[in-house]
Amino acid sequence: MTVAILIHRLFLSVLLFGLLLWAPVEDSCAYSVAVLPVEDLTYDRDGVNFAVTEQLGEQLRRQGLDVINQNRVIEFMMTEKIRRCNEIDSFSARKMATRLGSDTLLLTTLYQREKTADQSSIMVTLLDGKTGQTIWSETLSGHLNDAQPIFGISANNDLFTLQKDQLTELARSLAKQQPALSDPLLDLSPVQIDDIRIDPPLVKGGRPVRCRVKIDFLEMPPDRIVLQGGAENVTLRPTGTANIYAATLTSRPAEGDHNIDITFSWPTGKSTDIINIGTYRVANTPVKLSLSFYNSIKVADIHTFSENIKIHPRMRPNRPLELWRITIYDNLGETVFSETQYTALPAEMLWRGTNKNQRHLGTGYYTLTLLVRDIAGNETQVTAKLYLQAETAEMVEVKQQVERGRPQLKLSTKEAVLIPVDRWQLTLETPEGDLLLSRKGMQLPATIALPERLTRHDVVCHFIVQDKLGNSYTTETVQREAKNATGEIVQLEKKVSNWKADF
Repeated sequence: MTVAILIHRLFLSVLLFGLLLWAPVEDSCAYSVAVLPVEDLTYDRDGVNFAVTEQLGEQLRRQGLDVINQNRVIEFMMTEKIRRCNEIDSFSARKMATRLGSDTLLLTTLYQREKTADQSSIMVTLLDGKTGQTIWSETLSGHLNDAQPIFGISANNDLFTLQKDQLTELARSLAKQQPALSDPLLDLSPVQIDDIRIDPPLVKGGRPVRCRVKIDFLEMPPDRIVLQGGAENVTLRPTGTANIYAATLTSRPAEGDHNIDITFSWPTGKSTDIINIGTYRVANTPVKLSLSFYNSIKVADIHTFSENIKIHPRMRPNRPLELWRITIYDNLGETVFSETQYTALPAEMLWRGTNKNQRHLGTGYYTLTLLVRDIAGNETQVTAKLYLQAETAEMVEVKQQVERGRPQLKLSTKEAVLIPVDRWQLTLETPEGDLLLSRKGMQLPATIALPERLTRHDVVCHFIVQDKLGNSYTTETVQREAKNATGEIVQLEKKVSNWKADF
């Protein structure tokens, strides 16, 4: 009896031990895999290789991994408008894993380094379905000649077999390494803001601000979405376009930048906050506008120029504009030029002294006004006085006079000329070119005494003057003796003048 009991107990022990050996042991690293269609970047191909995708899935199954049905993977990609595996980001990876019930996602790329059909390279990346982050990757490159037998006996010339061997090696490597998954209790955001549009981005306080937000959800949308950042909170509501929600905020009255936040309320009572998804600016006052001028000389409060004048507008603070307008008036208040642009303010403007018909204007005084209007409706303008010295032969005068019995030359600028003289030079010559007199100076008017005994019947006077803008003016006057009606000897002038802009 005792022996029978012992034999019975021994039998039960062996049976229990056997059951323990055959009972399935839970592997903490065992997981399911969603294999995305293999991206084929080999020579003359740029697409998806479904044959390699099917082979890879089969090799993973042979290693004991649970591979998600390929039709479900493709169906998800079509729904989410994902064409290739390189378009997968961390959130879309989490979304795919959640919808497919997969622990991981496998992204695979097939490529060639050279234009040959004798080599194959495969790169795989495994993403954690919980976080969307990479937890394992590996690359295999091989050539048909890498493992050829001696003398080529029983050589393998089949690229398909090479790729199959590579897929088998990758599947074994994944099953052997068993990359660890993330903590299943990890709490990540179930929502992602893909895009936000705020119109207008600049507004006066109390004016409406329209918001359109593109939102992607990990699973089902929440019960309520509240937009914060205006005078009052508003509810974002779905539009007719998938994943697009819209609402209109009333802007806050205070001047400055205001952030927009968003709160999601879920059926479980849980809420998710995402802060600073966008910004709008309140502008209740106009900008400060100023002008700087180049290629010009400032005389008192007037900017003088000859051929063209460069205008550099400055706006503080910088704002998006609805329009800017530049207008130029003559001294009678008539508009000679005007231009309106619905663009940003340019860094530089150039006025060539022409009217709206591109005709050159005459010497005179002009008024320039620049107006800007920002997209909030604030307007401001700045005005400047200009003086245009047009091309003319009446820039300077050379007159002969007699003072206390001695002949003199008086050099002066015309009354209408406002640009200061920088330097001048005067020479008197005979018609044969003999020098009689030479003088230089820095300013006008100036008086030059002539030689007492100037017996020549005719004298050639050369006068060159340059203003502070670099414009030069040359005049040549021939003094000829003649008799007037009373029989007295007088000097008659024959003048040839030339003006040149030099900048």
